[in-house]
Amino acid sequence: MKTICAVAALFIAVFSGCAHYGEVRSSSDKSVKEACLSWLKLQDEYKYEEGYDKTAQSFRDNVKKEQWVSDLNSFRKPLGDFKKRKELDIKYENKMPNSPDGEYAIARYGAIFNNDAVEVFKDNVVIETVILYKENEWKVSGYWVK
Repeated sequence: MKTICAVAALFIAVFSGCAHYGEVRSSSDKSVKEACLSWLKLQDEYKYEEGYDKTAQSFRDNVKKEQWVSDLNSFRKPLGDFKKRKELDIKYENKMPNSPDGEYAIARYGAIFNNDAVEVFKDNVVIETVILYKENEWKVSGYWVK
């Protein structure tokens, strides 16, 4: 009986602290959603420089502000004005490629913009992926539009 309890305790200790790839926690993590949506709002309002200033330090160490603004003007602005956004999912990780170990949240949203000329996206629905890194608070460390 002691052996079974010891094995069970070891199993719980080893696996309870591990975040598995794609682990889905409750999407009600208010601080992740608030950080993500407040940052996306800056992008929606074309406030790219202000949005850059609110990214994680690891992001700013790898991407210069001028490059970020130029990139967003090239791929985000042509989508047109933001119409609406729906959360698809939020996943959590402890490791991300080419990034320091830590707490990460990967939030995916379906978004609709008003530029009907953009034919790349079916029905103008765009998948936005925002990666947040927890410093003292959640901060954006990556953003992709697909």
